[in-house]
Amino acid sequence: MIITFSTTLISLVFMVQVPANGTSACLDVIDARFRSLAAGGRLPSPRRIEEVKDACSIGDKAAWQKIRAMLTNDITPRNILIECIPMACEIADEEIARDFIGIVRGWLAKANERMATPAGRRWGDPPTMHAMSILFSGAGKLEGIGQLQAVMTDCEPAFTLTAEFYETGFTTPPRIFHWAQILEACNGPKAQRQAFALSMLRDYPIPLTYASVVSLDDPDFREGLRKIFREPANNQQMGGGISAGAAATLAYLGDEEILDNLKSLRAPFKDNPTMRLFIKHSIQKIELQHPPKNLLEYIASDEDPYADVRAWAIERAVELGLPKSEIRDSILARAQHCDKKGGSFRPNMRPEMIQLRRIGISLGVLKSHDLPMEDVPPSRAVD
Repeated sequence: MIITFSTTLISLVFMVQVPANGTSACLDVIDARFRSLAAGGRLPSPRRIEEVKDACSIGDKAAWQKIRAMLTNDITPRNILIECIPMACEIADEEIARDFIGIVRGWLAKANERMATPAGRRWGDPPTMHAMSILFSGAGKLEGIGQLQAVMTDCEPAFTLTAEFYETGFTTPPRIFHWAQILEACNGPKAQRQAFALSMLRDYPIPLTYASVVSLDDPDFREGLRKIFREPANNQQMGGGISAGAAATLAYLGDEEILDNLKSLRAPFKDNPTMRLFIKHSIQKIELQHPPKNLLEYIASDEDPYADVRAWAIERAVELGLPKSEIRDSILARAQHCDKKGGSFRPNMRPEMIQLRRIGISLGVLKSHDLPMEDVPPSRAVD
């Protein structure tokens, strides 16, 4: 059985003939990986994937044809199939990425078709095993596919794939394909990214990531968010007719038009601690931005120890263009309120200051010598 398996695999490895050229080193590395796995070798560590990255060039079509032949062959062993995913992601340019995404969509359609009816759940036939191997056993490798749109000028294929993963109901891929992160990596047209964000917020209402919010913001986008927020049916899971994703996004942007709506929700959610805190912080974020100088006062104050709102306030102050010297002064003023050793009536503030120091340094607001604390390395050097 082992001999047959190895013979079949070696045949697969060499089924794509390519001319001898500058890609030979890359093809040698890929063949070596396939042979190792065929002989019972373990799936590679990140260091082993570095070998592919070092030997292969982005956009190497000969290497892609070698990998593609494995990805599209129903008898490719599962460990080889899974291994092909990160290798393909390493060499992908826009053309390869589009082709690769099309293959993954085919796997998803096949798996969804087979799982649609009990009679179709024949796990033993090769096409089903091929699709299921990726969608379940290989789910951990799919994260790289989610970042392929970083090399694409048109993100529609990646957006379509992401939406299809959510629509199928497969639970593991959506935990990897966080659509807000997919959006974040996209370099496509703004209108395309806005449409995707609004459609996903409507059906899968998680807050957008900060950078995406800022880059997408304009009057039409805000109006789309308000519409989602005010349609009760958009978020049944939260109850009470509010879309948490749209509300959090608008609060981040400081949208005053929803302030009265949020305040009216205090009473309905007075017995729900999670929603009560969410509404409180959403209102707070909006009010702190009018005028923006309020952010500086809040950062410097002794309010809300350990609240994530203060970390948000520092990031938002930088985004709104407030002077970094004033933001720095506010953080240092906040430090004056913090008893690092703690006391009988107040908690230890050191963890909060560690967090704020790291954020301040990463944003270029604090210098590396500000708030010196042992064992608190900066995120990056600041001149």
